[in-house]
Amino acid sequence: MVWLDELQRYLGGSTGLQAATVRTLLHARTVMIATLWPERYTTYTAFPASHRSDPYATERELLDLADVVHLPASFGVAEQARAQAAADAGDRRIAVALQSADYGLTQTIAAAPQLVDRWSAADPYAAAVLNAAIDATRLGVISPISEGLLRAAAPGYCDPRQRAAAPAGWFETALAYATTTLSGAAAALAPVSDQTTMGHISGYLVADYLQQHAEQQRRLLQVPATCWQAMIDHLTDSSDQSRTAYSAQTRLLDQYAELLYRQAINNSNSQAISLLSTLLISQGRKQEAVAIWRDRAEAGDRSAVAALADMQGEQDRTAATVTMWRRQAEAGDRSAAVRLTGLLIGQGQAEEAQALWHHTSGADVARTFTTDVAQALTSAMQLKDPYLRHHSERMSRLVAMIVQQLRMTPDDVEAARLAALLHDIGKLALPSAVYLKAGALTEEEFTIIKMHVTHGASIVRRLSRLFEGTCHPTVDHPHIARAIEGILHHHERFDGRGYPLGLAGEEIPQIARAITVADAFDSMTTDRTYRSPRSIHEAVVELRKGRAAPLILRSSRRS
Repeated sequence: MVWLDELQRYLGGSTGLQAATVRTLLHARTVMIATLWPERYTTYTAFPASHRSDPYATERELLDLADVVHLPASFGVAEQARAQAAADAGDRRIAVALQSADYGLTQTIAAAPQLVDRWSAADPYAAAVLNAAIDATRLGVISPISEGLLRAAAPGYCDPRQRAAAPAGWFETALAYATTTLSGAAAALAPVSDQTTMGHISGYLVADYLQQHAEQQRRLLQVPATCWQAMIDHLTDSSDQSRTAYSAQTRLLDQYAELLYRQAINNSNSQAISLLSTLLISQGRKQEAVAIWRDRAEAGDRSAVAALADMQGEQDRTAATVTMWRRQAEAGDRSAAVRLTGLLIGQGQAEEAQALWHHTSGADVARTFTTDVAQALTSAMQLKDPYLRHHSERMSRLVAMIVQQLRMTPDDVEAARLAALLHDIGKLALPSAVYLKAGALTEEEFTIIKMHVTHGASIVRRLSRLFEGTCHPTVDHPHIARAIEGILHHHERFDGRGYPLGLAGEEIPQIARAITVADAFDSMTTDRTYRSPRSIHEAVVELRKGRAAPLILRSSRRS
């Protein structure tokens, strides 16, 4: 018999469990039993959308071999009776479990109440170690978490007085508390070894139930800088490094994302190269992105050769336009100068764009930011994809009408208009070969596409500082920060299954919700090469069918 608890730990990648291996074991009369949370089963077995590749084909092939038993949340009448008989016969664990109204029999047997109590009742130092492990796991660390990472991350979870009062041996005491086995079933942190060593702890894994519970409590909390730095200093697995880099980037923490991506690249993680490249381009550091691809190309990476050719082709296509608009700008054409600014930004030439902008705008730079810079950036969109610019302009008008009906403040209306106009500006950083791909996207390509929201938020935030000459753009333009929220979160979903942060319901900023509605409406009513547009009536009917709750169209006034 083979028992695979938490099957997801054995899946994924070229080294994951394969269907062929399972068939061989079953043919040899091996009994295999595995556990898997329902949401993971749904993810693995769902077929991809038509525009996507199939990222879980291997997992689905394996799960197709299984006889699936769906376990209900609670025992039935007959099962309860058998459990009561066992309790009456002297089984104290089952007797205690039967008395639990909050967790139920199975979770109590698995020490779920004790795990949650262990976490919530921990002293500051044990709580710091546990929360560091929980945060590292939710940010993408799958490998066992080392003592070094936990020790380095923990101080950020304590306040200054707690850090000053930390007793000698605080970490060892905290770790002993966290690794104590509860009710003979589980520990909050389970020590594990590598595959070759006996009697040596290589790291720790958070108990699955505790991770599920605590992650929901902590998912919107800010992760301390010590945790990010600890992951930079102590992670060694390239997949962990790439996943945590992605998590940093979705939180607009580009400084951590870049370091983690570079470490993953040094460990031969190919996806990290693409993601770091787009991050650098969004920061106006296109030449550094080119240098990364060139190094990979010289090392024999064929995909790097293709990426370089794509970037060179895009530069060649813009050269003639840049030359023409530069001549017009030098002759005093302010409109041409604004358009040229956008192209320079799109090419990653931020310093030249800034110089041109200040020369064009004179002393009134701040007043013209939200009009002229927006126009400049939409000009750059035109070069990337003509549809993108016209879509963004329509979106700006649609969203302005929506938020006016919601009776938002003038600042919020301006923020919504700007966010809608620039909601797709992050696509300037995406490789054209991926963004304009006609066929299905691979999982890696779709990950790159999803990053356009963080690239867009980063671009607007950086440019507002660059062109206004201040590190605090929200002081002069309070709507800029709200616009950035709308850009960052316009692909969140009401059910929490969107990106980049998986926000749900009212956690999603209302401006982002308005953009989502307008985006769906514009997509349905616009003529595309692959389908005819729907009528306005049909689009409205479809929107009403798809709404998860009335929150998105509810009137709201912010004070």
